[in-house]
Amino acid sequence: MSRVRGADRQRWFRRGVIIFIIVCAIVAMASLAAYFAERNQDKPSGEPSKNSYAVPDNNVKETLSFGGKDYKLKNDIEAVLIMGVDENEIQQNSNNYVNGNQADFLLLLVFDHKAKTYTSLAINRDTITEVPVLGLDGEFAYWSNKQIALSHAYGNGMEKSCENTVLAVSKMLQSVPIEHYASLSMPVIGVANDAVGGVTVEISDDFGSEDTTLIKGTTVTLNAQQAEHFVRGRAGVADQTNINRMSRQKTFIAAWKKQALDKLNSDSNFVLTLIGLVSDYMVSDMTIDELSDVANYMAEYTDQGTLDIKGESRVGEFMEFYPDENALMQTVVELFYEPQG
Repeated sequence: MSRVRGADRQRWFRRGVIIFIIVCAIVAMASLAAYFAERNQDKPSGEPSKNSYAVPDNNVKETLSFGGKDYKLKNDIEAVLIMGVDENEIQQNSNNYVNGNQADFLLLLVFDHKAKTYTSLAINRDTITEVPVLGLDGEFAYWSNKQIALSHAYGNGMEKSCENTVLAVSKMLQSVPIEHYASLSMPVIGVANDAVGGVTVEISDDFGSEDTTLIKGTTVTLNAQQAEHFVRGRAGVADQTNINRMSRQKTFIAAWKKQALDKLNSDSNFVLTLIGLVSDYMVSDMTIDELSDVANYMAEYTDQGTLDIKGESRVGEFMEFYPDENALMQTVVELFYEPQG
């Protein structure tokens, strides 16, 4: 593995931290920084990958109408789906096409290469939408309205499950192309937390029996177990909705980001150490160069922030979230389309 020094080394480390910030939010993508030391110094090409996933029986819409206006699909958009999978160990092949692991956290990174910007779209794991169901041979069988998190449960728990989740997210977003994916299992939360000496947060929710050490109104420096409860806790916590949990995840990221940057300033090996701890937990279809490009985009482009899809949470057989159709379309148009003419 080659070494870099001086300003270039610092810049590479900062890119790694940028990636890890997002990881802590979604509990995914952290280990893509493991490849930084092997990449060249070229600028991002600005050209989307051609490996887009095609949604069965539903083609990408090159044009659409919304709010009385006509739009066309942008040419210079690239999307990467980040998944946090509720697996407590390293992700493994289930050797069949049904597994018990759901996508507990979903974040779509949308890069606009023309504008040199990127936007994060947080997707509620409880969203009721059409999910592709696989047959015994692992091939697409039919669509079924379910929580979008269940899309990962169809597949082998590895690449096939990730691809199935990509299809579900794409279908929900008017079949927009999603070029790539990366997923990480849940132990990364505790690993990333401990790597910065424990994330310090204010406890604004009543965690009840979920974790009696997380007392509402107190400020706590989280240990690994507490961090996982803080990020993942839901049953018996506050109003038990995923919207509340997503808010805590954002709080965790912000605090982790500050402490990670402080850690970087005092320890130049911080990112490389963290990489070594989490690299076994990732499943991705991206090559070394593609992973490096994503890191480059995040370092070079302007961060437009994180969008949420508005909607309503309901209690059904499970917790259910129904996106507002108008708000969903507005989000799709904003991220992926531009006015015609």
